[in-house]
Amino acid sequence: MKLTEHLGNGIWAMVDKSLPMLYGAAFLVVAKQMDAAEFGVWVEFQLVWMVLTWLGDNFILQPMVKLASEDRNEMPSLFSASFILYGIFLIGCSVIVWTAGDLWRVLLHSDELPWLMRWMSAMLLTNFLRNLTTRILQVDYEIVKIFWLDVIYYGVVIGVIMWYALHDQMHEPIKMVYANVWGAACSSLLGVALAWKKLYIRHAHRGSYSRIYKLGIYQGGTGGLLAVQTQMDGILVGLIRNPTEAAVYQVAKTFYRAFEAIRDGAGLIILPMASRYYAEKDQPSLIAMCEKIIFVLLLIILPAVVILIAGGQLLFDIIYHGKYDSSVIVFQIFTIGALALPFMIIGLNVLLGIGQTRPLFRITLTNTIIFLSLLVALTIPFGSTGAAIALTVSSLLYAAACMRGTQNYIPISVRGIISRTSDLRHFLRKYLGSR
Repeated sequence: MKLTEHLGNGIWAMVDKSLPMLYGAAFLVVAKQMDAAEFGVWVEFQLVWMVLTWLGDNFILQPMVKLASEDRNEMPSLFSASFILYGIFLIGCSVIVWTAGDLWRVLLHSDELPWLMRWMSAMLLTNFLRNLTTRILQVDYEIVKIFWLDVIYYGVVIGVIMWYALHDQMHEPIKMVYANVWGAACSSLLGVALAWKKLYIRHAHRGSYSRIYKLGIYQGGTGGLLAVQTQMDGILVGLIRNPTEAAVYQVAKTFYRAFEAIRDGAGLIILPMASRYYAEKDQPSLIAMCEKIIFVLLLIILPAVVILIAGGQLLFDIIYHGKYDSSVIVFQIFTIGALALPFMIIGLNVLLGIGQTRPLFRITLTNTIIFLSLLVALTIPFGSTGAAIALTVSSLLYAAACMRGTQNYIPISVRGIISRTSDLRHFLRKYLGSR
């Protein structure tokens, strides 16, 4: 595999997944204008929504991407089955959240959440076509179209947030719901326009449902467990402590989203590539892809980790002027965990791409048990700082386990990763020479 292959799509994917950083900047405005308790209510609402979205993506949409990447003749049937299954899933989640009622008050220590949770159905259903068309476009590497879907979404959301903030109306969590619903609705409309010819509804047959289910039951289980670690951590902090502590935790994690953008952008490319290389039995290209991506990601992440740890206090002083000083140490701990990302990205996406969902599920289940044990043990006495330590330690362990699992099928080595230095030199000489 040449380093220049898929470079254009890779750049677009990274640019696309950097858009949440702009949302994060607007998020900072919200955090400054709302008091910590109100902001904590929105954080808990958003985290529940993100967990449900994550589950649907892993149970239904990502299995569809893998299967459609391997068997293009089955794309109409697989897209149709995913449309129906994903719609049913979101409607079911909406009903469950609505009927939970006052249970949200008890679980998350907030009197406002039962009322706010009634808006969850609007959040889920307006994102239905947006999320579905994003995955459909991913199958054919139509990353530029995915980018425009996200531009519309984040552009509308940020625009509405700024309008409320400029009019001094950003004091209630419901305003954030309004912004996200408008953004999702506009992005879904664009998604329909961009993927109209691929939005099959009546082409599914029983075999497609069965294939998605068989792959999704383990992949979805893996996604659910990862959601506990990457999305529900903030909810659990609020559950164990209170919404204010959850807000401190989430403010720190907002800055960490820059690293998550790298993770998500790489995932857009790696999963379908790994699926196709594996289906074509092209192991040399699969090995080269893994080693080169790990090498490049380390080059990006290592300097960023050093800079952000050293400058974390200054960053928070400039933005919050002391309001969230307790978030600084939480952010610095998160940043250490970013060192796990290159190995986690490859291990997770390659195991999914080559169909090894059962081993990945076992790895993820073991790591989730470790994470939850550490979270409870450390959050009770140390609050959000303890939760950050729990997540960071479990992330490093998970990355190591995923890489070990991947090496059982793909012989990736440290020597091979280091040897990619010569590929980088060759690429730079060729690129600079062409200039």
